[in-house]
Amino acid sequence: MQKDFINITSEIEDFLSTVLTKKKYHWFAWQIISFNNWKKINEELFLYLKKSIEKNIFSDNIHIEELEKLLSRYEEKIKTSKKMEELSFQTLKHLYLLIFVILWDFPNNCNKSPQSKNKNLNNYRTICYNQSLEQKINIIQKEISKYTNLSDRDIIEKRYEFWFNSKKFIEWFKKEYPEVYCKLF
Repeated sequence: MQKDFINITSEIEDFLSTVLTKKKYHWFAWQIISFNNWKKINEELFLYLKKSIEKNIFSDNIHIEELEKLLSRYEEKIKTSKKMEELSFQTLKHLYLLIFVILWDFPNNCNKSPQSKNKNLNNYRTICYNQSLEQKINIIQKEISKYTNLSDRDIIEKRYEFWFNSKKFIEWFKKEYPEVYCKLF
């Protein structure tokens, strides 16, 4: 295979269809695409990732600035990559950096021995997930059939009974299904 082309496997097609849309990437598998087309796909994935981070991460200003700088550098590296290997390396590197920065901070273990068990992994922050009432209802609706004989349709109908008042619905659910509520949350 030439270095400036990539063979799209069924796994890559499934991933792109799931993240970016099935219409655009369905029947994409087993095609051989150019580096420039692959670069455009990476730019599209990056924009989706950036939007997801902006929409879902609420943190201190320093943390947000670090993420924004890293995202800017990542976007620039995607745009300026000239070869497949460079794009692959920059993508992998920046995704790992993003994971570290989202979790807490970039590790600096240069002066520690490889056997050291004292690597600090939470200098500045720790992740704590919060859910809105709507998000909780979405989980209930998705998972309800695993724990009761209710269906997602039953949940929709019950929500309608409460005129889509999320707080009242959650109160009802806690009262009627306390064990399920505890398992889910």
